[in-house]
Amino acid sequence: MTSSPAHFLKYLGAITTTIVFVFLSVQISYAVTVEPGPVCDISATVLNVEKTRTNIAGLGYPPRKDFDYYAVELSVHISTVYQDTGVGSCASLNNTKQNVIIQTHEYDKFPIAIGQYIKGRVQYRGDEWFNGYFLFDMAALGILRNLGVGSTGIDVTLLQIKLQELGYFATKTKTTKYFGLITKHAVQLFQKANNISLTGFVGPLTRAALLRSFTSSLQCLPPDITVNDVTNATPDLNHTDPLTGVPLVNKTTVKEKMSQLGAHCDEQSRLLNSAGKGIIFYHLSGCWVPPLPYNAEEILNTQRAEITELNKIYDVVEMTCNPSGLPLAP
Repeated sequence: MTSSPAHFLKYLGAITTTIVFVFLSVQISYAVTVEPGPVCDISATVLNVEKTRTNIAGLGYPPRKDFDYYAVELSVHISTVYQDTGVGSCASLNNTKQNVIIQTHEYDKFPIAIGQYIKGRVQYRGDEWFNGYFLFDMAALGILRNLGVGSTGIDVTLLQIKLQELGYFATKTKTTKYFGLITKHAVQLFQKANNISLTGFVGPLTRAALLRSFTSSLQCLPPDITVNDVTNATPDLNHTDPLTGVPLVNKTTVKEKMSQLGAHCDEQSRLLNSAGKGIIFYHLSGCWVPPLPYNAEEILNTQRAEITELNKIYDVVEMTCNPSGLPLAP
C-alpha cells in the first residue's frame, strides 16, 4: 500500500505538533523554580571544593546570565533551624553528605579547603539548574596544617584574612595564597600578643591560638544575638542575584562586626572590645511601611538620644531592623 502525499503531510504534521508540544512542555516545566526550604544553621566538614562555570543563558524562562560558583561537598554534623519557612526540614541534614553551592563573592570572603571545619547558614532554593542548597554567612574555622615561609594554599589566604581581622595584617595588603615575609611578620605580632615564641611559624600552639580567636568573641554573645545576625545592610545596586535578579545586599554580620571591634570575652563572660570597653546590642525600630506611625519621628529621636547616652559607657552595636537591606514594600 502506498501513501499519498496528502497522507504523508498529515502524518508529518501530527509528528511535528507532538514534538512542538513536548518541547514546549519541557521548556515550561524546565523553568519552574522549586519552592525554597527552611534556613538552617549547620556545622560541617568540607569533603570537596570545585570551581564550576555554568552556561545557562537563553536556556529557559526567565533568561539567565553566565556566572561562576563553587560546588562544595559537605559532611554535615549538626543542623538547626534558623528560619522555619518553605518545605523540608533542617533535621534531615543531620549526619548527611550534601552538595551545596557557594557564589564567588561569598567564597572570596571566606575561602575554604578540603578538610576544613566550617559553620554556616544554608537554604534550599534550587531551581531547574541548581537542585541544591546555597551556603552563605559561612565561617571557616581553624588552620589545618603547620605553615611557614614558602607555604602556599588556600589555608594561607585564610590565615591572612584572620590576621587582617585581628589587626596584625594590614588591610591595604592584598591577601594571596603565598606565605611570605609580610605574613611571617604578622604571625610574629599575633604570637607576641598571645605569649608564643616569635618564630613566625604557624605550628600547633599558634594554630590553637588562632582557633580560639575564631570563636572566643562569640561565646558570650547575648542569647538573642547569633553570629549571623545582621548589624547593617544596604543594597548593592551594581550586582544582582543571578537566580532572582534581585540586587545583592552588602551586609555586616555580628561575626564580622565582632572582628572589627576586636571583641573578646573576659573572665566574667563579659563581651569587650579591643580597648576593654563593654559591647552591647541595640535593636533599632523604624522599618515601617507607609503610613508611618504618627509619632515615628519621636520614636527615632528617642532612640538616637538613648544610643548617644549608652555610647558614653558602652560600645553600642546598632542592629538593623531591615536585615534584607532592600526597600520595604508599601
